[in-house]
Amino acid sequence: MLSSVYDGGQTANDILVGYTSYLRDEVANLKDDEIKELIDKLQTCADNSQGDNRRAIQNLLNICQTELDDRDLVRCLVEAGLIVGINSVEGVSDE
Repeated sequence: MLSSVYDGGQTANDILVGYTSYLRDEVANLKDDEIKELIDKLQTCADNSQGDNRRAIQNLLNICQTELDDRDLVRCLVEAGLIVGINSVEGVSDE
């Protein structure tokens, strides 16, 4: 599962910016079920947050959901024969 380490000298904003960048880079390496698990955890954070925190969490959720949506579209295009040469769409393994 996806985790990131930061030092205590960073501001909360620095950590969130860093985590967002880290998530964008790493989500492509996750399997679909790992992304769905991450979405569930982020949704729990959203449910327990207020105000602007929800917007920041929604940005993280969008990163994950966009990856899943893009994979689904690529699978559809492969199945339709519009894209060829793709053996795996999901992170590091075939589905």
